Amino acid sequence: MMPSDIREHILTHDFVMLPGIGAFVAEYSRPYFSETGDIIPGERTLRFNPLLRNDSDVSLLEALRQKHQLSIEEVQDKYFAFLDQVMEDLEKKGEYKWEGLGRLTLKNGEINFEPLAKKVVTESIKREDFPLPDEEQGFPLQEEEDDFQLPEEDEEGSENKTAKYLIFALPLVLLSAALVYMVFFKPSRREVVKEIEPELSLPEEVIIDTLSTDTVTYVNPEEIENYRVDIGIYKREKDAAKIVAFLESKGYRPKVKPHGPLFKVFLPASSEEQARRYVKDVGKLIDDTPVYVRL
Repeated sequence: MMPSDIREHILTHDFVMLPGIGAFVAEYSRPYFSETGDIIPGERTLRFNPLLRNDSDVSLLEALRQKHQLSIEEVQDKYFAFLDQVMEDLEKKGEYKWEGLGRLTLKNGEINFEPLAKKVVTESIKREDFPLPDEEQGFPLQEEEDDFQLPEEDEEGSENKTAKYLIFALPLVLLSAALVYMVFFKPSRREVVKEIEPELSLPEEVIIDTLSTDTVTYVNPEEIENYRVDIGIYKREKDAAKIVAFLESKGYRPKVKPHGPLFKVFLPASSEEQARRYVKDVGKLIDDTPVYVRL
């Protein structure tokens, strides 16, 4: 059930992310006319990105849950069983054959996808010719009349129209004048503050407060979290706790947060250089490849 359902979801959606495997992205080429005048529709191809696998596509699990009327826990169990089967075939056979879609292969620790067909065949639309009507079909051409003249307006009607134009144009003139004043002649607030600033200056007398106990707290720039290094998505909380304990034993400070029904383990980083170093060093300690994102 699960492989065919996921295959159908991939073929009917332009972006599908499979946790632990990768993301399928649909791309379309432009339609064109053939030499016989037929419209050749654009071709749909699938592009696979193995790096986008450390996040959970909640929409996929929700679609499977609604289709089969299952609980979210049952859908998760079925998906992880499918994921285990894919990984087992990749490790033992080096490939996973996906009927009706293609096959997944494993090379140098990276998952690749080979589609079954490189393009989707659709029916072409033939262009039809439509004849123009002529005089014999009952559509005679009407000749132009040279004697047509516009009716002359009297002076009173012309004066009324001029007055109406002035009424409508007056607000526009006033608005334009106001905009010119605000842009070119009105002093800015910054200049007004500079002029008033000497009058509001404090006296030179210095008052020393010896009773206050407030202290200034300085923030360490290294503690500001500007980047996040995603380690992985785990089904059970205890599995996430194990990887956290392992990384803490190596001197790192990982964190765990709920990610839908799953649990995400990540490392906060203060700079992109630190995030890149985490990806390189942590990737050597675990079987998965971490991915960093900017917050």
